[in-house]
Amino acid sequence: MWSRLLLLSLAWVPLTNAITHGHVVSRLSSPSTLLIHISRYFYTSTGRRRRRSDYCTGTLITKQVVITAGHCLSGKFGSNVSVKFIEKQRTLLFRSVRSYYVIRSEKRNASSDVALLLLSNPIEVCNAAKRSPQSHFEILRLPMSTGVWNRVEDAHCTLFGYGRSEERQRKLDLNLRRMKVRLHKVKKPYLKMKLGRRQKICEGDSGSPVVCVHQGIRYLIGISTSVQSTESSDKPQLCGMRTKRDDSQYAIITSAKFYDVREGISEIFKFLKAHNQIDSFVADYNKCFYGNDLANI
Repeated sequence: MWSRLLLLSLAWVPLTNAITHGHVVSRLSSPSTLLIHISRYFYTSTGRRRRRSDYCTGTLITKQVVITAGHCLSGKFGSNVSVKFIEKQRTLLFRSVRSYYVIRSEKRNASSDVALLLLSNPIEVCNAAKRSPQSHFEILRLPMSTGVWNRVEDAHCTLFGYGRSEERQRKLDLNLRRMKVRLHKVKKPYLKMKLGRRQKICEGDSGSPVVCVHQGIRYLIGISTSVQSTESSDKPQLCGMRTKRDDSQYAIITSAKFYDVREGISEIFKFLKAHNQIDSFVADYNKCFYGNDLANI
């Protein structure tokens, strides 16, 4: 599931721990976006204890719940999972993850590459008095209204994510980046986007949010899940992924796939209900989107 290889076919390959090739921005451009750290210890063949770290991007949808790509957590039982809000390569806020749930599709031959995380403690969100990058955190609105997003092709959308920006970098540089995207519908529950030569999604962008604007309101429409390659080259490419058929060839990433959040609203609410987060969800929406802080009523 965490393979660094891409198939030179119509098969989709899950992203590993990775990146968007885009413009570096302040986290205030997307104050609900965070970095997810998955780590676990293992022993080498010589008996030495080592730690492996993987990274994904996530989005805060209530003060205590995060959404990301499902393959980030699949098969990671026993790992330590935490989230970080980062600005200028510095950790501003840290939370451990109490539990998580990978959504499975009930339809045969279908998959839902999305996961929900419950944080150990809630985060103060939408505090109007705290507008600095160091202390301002928000939730991102879910597309719950029916009929609002019938045509995502016409929406103005942006992808936000963390990751390497250059092939020579072997570690994340901890900068938030953004990239304009144009989505197209494919088989449910997914959306697709063709990538140009300067539009690359690699390690670390799994779970990155696609934020679309409708009537001035920002909505979470997509979750970055996988990339596709239909071309190859003998020259190194951004992401450095090799083809499965020929290890001497580099895969040229040509398109990306995103989980359509509109298809998962019912599963999100099941998770919120199971973890007693419905009241918190309502209070957060009233505070962040309607200006009513129920905690002060």
